[in-house]
Amino acid sequence: DQPRSRGLGDVYKRQLIGNTDNHIKNVSLLYASDMASIRLAPAYDIVCTMIYPSSTTEMAVSIGCEYDIHKIKREHFCRELKNIGIGEKLAMRHYDDMLSRIESALEESCETLMQQGFIQAKDMKKRILEVRKPAWM
Repeated sequence: DQPRSRGLGDVYKRQLIGNTDNHIKNVSLLYASDMASIRLAPAYDIVCTMIYPSSTTEMAVSIGCEYDIHKIKREHFCRELKNIGIGEKLAMRHYDDMLSRIESALEESCETLMQQGFIQAKDMKKRILEVRKPAWM
């Protein structure tokens, strides 16, 4: 369903980009004015913390019982999907799709930021690729 898929996509993004600051306070819910429905708020605070030397490699929330971002692999996601009752095949197809697009998305984001005057975006992209690209292979 949509909320699970969105939430799962946000988890994938945080792990792929290298955000070890993925604590529960970075997930919010939006309530309808009549309080009859709830939905996930748009994702926020998704940054690559791994580019900073003082950053930890320990994720704030485990994936498949693993906290070390360098050790998290496909099998950890598969284990977590089983634990939370989400079908593995479709969910991992979503992961593979995100993985196949992450480098081009990073490039596009860098270009957009550079056009907006954030000249350090190119250096940030380089640093992200240095620390995360090995995990995408």
